[in-house]
Amino acid sequence: MPKNSFDSKEYAWKDIDVMALGRIIGGLEDVSYTRSVDKERRYGRGNKARSIQTGNEEISGSITVHQSELSGMNQAAKEAGFNDITEVPLDLIVRYASTGEIVQTIDKIQRAEVSEYQKGMSQGDKYSAIELPFIALALQEDI
Repeated sequence: MPKNSFDSKEYAWKDIDVMALGRIIGGLEDVSYTRSVDKERRYGRGNKARSIQTGNEEISGSITVHQSELSGMNQAAKEAGFNDITEVPLDLIVRYASTGEIVQTIDKIQRAEVSEYQKGMSQGDKYSAIELPFIALALQEDI
């Protein structure tokens, strides 16, 4: 294979680890995060935009965990002097391709804070998955 070529393998769910509070979240079902920048068209004479003005950057996302994982996170929060996970500033480390088959990529979501969570189950459910939406101060990609 030529030196500058690349492998077209993509990351699969099995290739992702998310770390928080110093450990891998084993009961993780979903992770997503977004970087957005407020942008606005600037107009002058006529009806066509003349430029694009940029504003604030926002980082947000969510993780979905098993009920037992949330209980463990809340217990760790209490041991650190907080009421629950919504009060704990987290650095989330998202590691893609930890198996070594594909080039490893690591993203760091800095100072993420969970804004809410809702517990519940319905008849027939076999387990409970809980979404933890968060906002964060920064996102470092490919570190």
